[in-house]
Amino acid sequence: MKIRGHPTAIGVDPSGPVRGVLAAFSASILTVCGACGHAPTAPVPPTPPPVLANTAPTVTVAFQGSSACVPLPGKPCTLTVKADASDPDQDPLSFVWSGCATGTSNQATCTIDQLGPVVASVDVSDGHGHTVRGSASGNGGTNQPPGVQIGYITPIGDVTVELLGNIVDPDEGFLCGAQYCESATAAGACKPNVFLRCSCLAGLEADAYRTASSGTCTVTFSVKDSWGLVGTTSVTFTYPR
Repeated sequence: MKIRGHPTAIGVDPSGPVRGVLAAFSASILTVCGACGHAPTAPVPPTPPPVLANTAPTVTVAFQGSSACVPLPGKPCTLTVKADASDPDQDPLSFVWSGCATGTSNQATCTIDQLGPVVASVDVSDGHGHTVRGSASGNGGTNQPPGVQIGYITPIGDVTVELLGNIVDPDEGFLCGAQYCESATAAGACKPNVFLRCSCLAGLEADAYRTASSGTCTVTFSVKDSWGLVGTTSVTFTYPR
């Protein structure tokens, strides 16, 4: 309102009811303006590549050459065994052998000190929690009994017949020495007792004793091999020859 000659503004009491209206109006404006603005957006992290599962290795085991040999007491024999291993992830592989084989490479020596079957086993690890095992079966031989080969049967005088030969073992070959001789007995036209001796110089020697001027005798030899397995061989002869 203006008064002539005195331009005067009519003030509004800020403490009156108008104050509340203004406050509410200001809050509405702030709300609307805030909605009209753009809040900052957090960056989206890149999607990581998929993690591929690690795969276990594979292994096969085989003897190189022969898978059997024949040991002797105190003299083991050896075979060569090899592991053929691969890993789909190209991981470096480690080897640990057991059974008759020892070592930490892909090839090992199988040591056989007893007769019978043996097994060479290997554990292959890729360093990522995968361990696989491979095995191969070998053999320490199936022991066969020894025998006697007589080469000469010679009458000596009127009583004695001398037999000369060797102890032969299918697994060990010729055996010589007193430790391989067990016994010898006779039947027929000879006395039961037979004198037996074995040496590496003369081989096997036996003396049978006749009971008549003529007749037929059978001499049975018992001999053993290095493992103590006993074999028997019978030889029959007629005198006079």
